[in-house]
Amino acid sequence: MYLPTTPFSPLLTLTLLLLLFIHQTTATPLTNPLTPIPLPQTNTQPIPEIGCTNAVNATSMTAALTRLGDFCHDYGAIRPNMKIGWEVGSSRAYACNYAWIGSNPCPYFEIAAAWAAVQEKCGDGVGGYWYRSDWKKTYGFDLRWAGWCGGLDEV
Repeated sequence: MYLPTTPFSPLLTLTLLLLLFIHQTTATPLTNPLTPIPLPQTNTQPIPEIGCTNAVNATSMTAALTRLGDFCHDYGAIRPNMKIGWEVGSSRAYACNYAWIGSNPCPYFEIAAAWAAVQEKCGDGVGGYWYRSDWKKTYGFDLRWAGWCGGLDEV
């Protein structure tokens, strides 16, 4: 019985050495293996400005939010330099378009997200505003007699 002294035949060994040599001479060397790899940006949108105002009645605010959302759903957007608001009980939910050109949409999900962000920052039952400067748009949630959308005309 024949047992080879090496696990590979001489021809296989020579072929592997030749392939290793070719790889080492043609591979692109790393200039600096410690160079950091840039991470992808995860959030490139501006962070909205959120401010807190007065305590509001949760039941009447929920109804005002629903009516504001219904209006936006039916009419689609807020005209330039205009404001809309709905009052229920002691609460008002409103949207402001500070842009001089172009209507600003106000979909349900955006109104709900703005309200959730205000509640997260200000606490349950506290009103406030959510402003995106790049959209020139504010959503607000406050008492019906508080000022809102300063300087804008009402729809």
